[in-house]
Amino acid sequence: MDLEKEMGSPKDFKQHALIFVGAHILMFILLRTEANFLSKMQESIKAEKIWFYHEESGIFIAAIWLLILTIQGAYVFFIKQRSSSN
Repeated sequence: MDLEKEMGSPKDFKQHALIFVGAHILMFILLRTEANFLSKMQESIKAEKIWFYHEESGIFIAAIWLLILTIQGAYVFFIKQRSSSN
């Protein structure tokens, strides 16, 4: 697996950002609707006892995903662009 080929183009970054935003919007909508299949998840979130929502450390999985997305964006738009112009 070549990481530069996998995630090194602006198109890949835009797709990744769209998936990030879309996943958050979808989960927000699903959690706001009183869907029966998510009732256990809603209870766990409200009790703050769900690992991917909130750990004791205070690190949210969304923050880790956002950090990876930010690093990818910086690489694609600043580092790679600068190295290809030289």
